[in-house]
Amino acid sequence: LTFPAVTFCNLNEFRFSRVTKNDLYHAGELLALLNNRYEIPDTQTADEKQLEILQDKANFRNFKPKPFNMLEFYDRAGHDIREMLLSCFFRGEQCTPEDFKVVSA
Repeated sequence: LTFPAVTFCNLNEFRFSRVTKNDLYHAGELLALLNNRYEIPDTQTADEKQLEILQDKANFRNFKPKPFNMLEFYDRAGHDIREMLLSCFFRGEQCTPEDFKVVSA
């Protein structure tokens, strides 16, 4: 059975819980978590618990950054189809996460 091309896009590009201090240092502005001065841009709209975590991770005093790789970041912090796919059937046959592959643009 040939499975059609299907795209799942989570509105959240990455799992916040997987973002490290090093990720934030290198890609915080790109991820819209920090501004170009390494500051949290809009604290009024943030969830209180996430803001607390973000403030802790954004404290770069005495921080020594490690090399950063964006592909590794998305592989580690991106969403996992096994957690997103609740149910899938195509032409009466059940499909599983193994029927899908990750494609990055």
